[in-house]
Amino acid sequence: MTIKKLSILILITFFIVISLSACLGELHSNSAKIVISFGGANRAVYKHNDSATHEKLEHKIVLTSETETLNFTAAGGTFEANVAPGNWNIEVVSYLDGDVYAAGEKDVTLIPGLNNETIAMYEAHLVKFISNGGSAVEEQVIYHAQKIKSDNISTSHPSLEFVGWYDLMEELFDYKNKLIIESITLHAKWKEKYVDGDSLINKLNWIIEKGVNGGNYIVEVEASDVIEPFNYSLPLPTNTLVSITLISDNPPEMRTIKRSGIGSLFTVNSGVTLTLGSYITLEGNNNNDTSLIMINSGGVLETKPLSKITGNTNTNTIGEFIAAGVHINENAKFIMNGGEISFNTTKKGCGGVKVHGTFTINNGKISENKALGNSGGGVWVEGNGRFIMNGGEISGNQASGNISIGGEGGGVHMSGKDGIFIMNGGIISGNIANGSGGGVRVDGTFTMKGNAVISGNISENDGGGVKVYKNFTMEGGIISDNISKNGGGGVRIEKEGIFTMEDGEISGNITEKGSGGGVCVNGGTFEMYDGKISGNKAAGSNLYDWYVGGGVYVSQGLFNMTGGMIYNNTADRRGGGVHVENNSTFTMGPGIIEGNYITIPSSDSFGGGVCVHDSTFTMNSGKIISNKANSNIGSGGGGVNLNKSTFTMNGGEISNNTTSGKGGGVCMTYNVTFTKSGGTIYGKHDLKNANTASENNGSAVFVESINYATLYSKENNVDYPLSYTYKGQNNGTITGNWDN
Repeated sequence: MTIKKLSILILITFFIVISLSACLGELHSNSAKIVISFGGANRAVYKHNDSATHEKLEHKIVLTSETETLNFTAAGGTFEANVAPGNWNIEVVSYLDGDVYAAGEKDVTLIPGLNNETIAMYEAHLVKFISNGGSAVEEQVIYHAQKIKSDNISTSHPSLEFVGWYDLMEELFDYKNKLIIESITLHAKWKEKYVDGDSLINKLNWIIEKGVNGGNYIVEVEASDVIEPFNYSLPLPTNTLVSITLISDNPPEMRTIKRSGIGSLFTVNSGVTLTLGSYITLEGNNNNDTSLIMINSGGVLETKPLSKITGNTNTNTIGEFIAAGVHINENAKFIMNGGEISFNTTKKGCGGVKVHGTFTINNGKISENKALGNSGGGVWVEGNGRFIMNGGEISGNQASGNISIGGEGGGVHMSGKDGIFIMNGGIISGNIANGSGGGVRVDGTFTMKGNAVISGNISENDGGGVKVYKNFTMEGGIISDNISKNGGGGVRIEKEGIFTMEDGEISGNITEKGSGGGVCVNGGTFEMYDGKISGNKAAGSNLYDWYVGGGVYVSQGLFNMTGGMIYNNTADRRGGGVHVENNSTFTMGPGIIEGNYITIPSSDSFGGGVCVHDSTFTMNSGKIISNKANSNIGSGGGGVNLNKSTFTMNGGEISNNTTSGKGGGVCMTYNVTFTKSGGTIYGKHDLKNANTASENNGSAVFVESINYATLYSKENNVDYPLSYTYKGQNNGTITGNWDN
């Protein structure tokens, strides 16, 4: 049944009648009245007593005779109109919220006087046809479990050959045999009309010469097309938009288009969308001077699963930093829905993909690419480039520049302060940077969300997982099992860099001979609102070096902790959970520092939970609990260790921490000012929550000497000096005015 486009819209409720004078002319006295009730007997799906659905239905009516066709629209349960007497076919389709609900038809003979016809309604579905540049095909209403009416779905194109109707899964739809059981939309696919035996070059030349605006071209690549070197550019006429899809002529056989000389294999210019279908490989060579694919402003590249862009080496060391694989210029786009970009190498620039425009990866892999002597082994985002990662993988890439020059961003290198990287999912793993940022180097804005993973990356210098120069926001995901040779096994934050942790997890990272197993803040800012920092390690084999800050290390920086947990981290020397030094500031609100510990007992082992040196620590709330300083009698601070620092405790709890040295809860060694206006530090007599230390060395608080520490209690906003706790004499609960 075909429902024709409405020429006149009539809204009728019960007995309101609108005359269609343009079609009927003047009504004659012998006109027939037709009354259609949408609720009679023999209904298949139309529920007469379903008033809610009944009120939403919109009915389209087509009356067809031998001489004319009339179109109407009605709402409600009854339709009434005057028409000329004679033989008519009545077709009715009911719509609910824009979709087909039911349909029916009936042949009637109308005579002057009263006709009251009931149309039986049956379940039906709407089939739409998108012709993609071909002639339009009208939609059809098909009864449930019936076939499409194939005599009226042909479409034509002035210069293309029709391939067939495809569903949303990109499968050819067998409309001659398939039964319609739901509403669907079908899309026309086209291919160019070629003379048999034409080469790939001639096929593409044909598109330039004869292609039409809006054309969608499917180009089959044959085995004979890949024998000779191929060098082709697509400079189409201005304002012409075409889509070109390269597919194998005999899938699953792979078809390879190889570049043997210098220059790009494809240059995608404005107006062109080039798609690499499955089983298509673009292959470069080991002595090229530019990218294998160049996408210019206004051009679009798309890749499908099982496609490849591989084996290109850019040996050019003069001029602009160019990617060896794909180069995306400003206002150009690359959409990666599958496939791989692999084994590309550059001597100046990025190994895999360089982004000045927009790159969206939904699936696929960017792997085993190298930037020799430079940065960005896998991806380089420059200027105001935009990278959106919804899935896929960036793995096994390498930036092999030395530590002092280049070599940053083994997986991803961001050099533009206006660049944006949004990581909604996917994984960045197994990448190596000879310099910094084994996984990602950020000098722009990086946002990490959902189930995104940055894992197993290595930096020969610092920032095993991530190195931040500007902005990194962690809303979810995990940064885990990364390794740095120096500081920041998971994350390193440089001056002016800001890392905001709203959720997610930083875990299992290692710095082998530096500071900050999980996070290293080197002059930047770390804002922790939620999430977990756990199981990280600051360790090394040189017993004369200090390996500090198993979870977090801060130097000349700012750390604000207003939520989340820092737990089960380890350091060989100081600050199992957090180490703060060199004029830094650590403010702790709600949050928990728990179960962290120092692994090597020595005279330099301090602060199982927190170690503060030459800095300021303010504890407003939260808990420092069950941490351990595995130290000898000369050191300590199971919960907190302080040296040449200021500690203000306004609230919170320090409990259940232990040391084999001094100060189970808090150890103050030299030139410390401790002001306490709230919170609780438990001593050995508080059996349930007691901090513990070696005998007579301060289970709650240890002060090395009266000359080296000052204790204050805040009353009415005035600091009052208090009696000190000297060499462990205070073993009780410290509350209020300091019990001695």
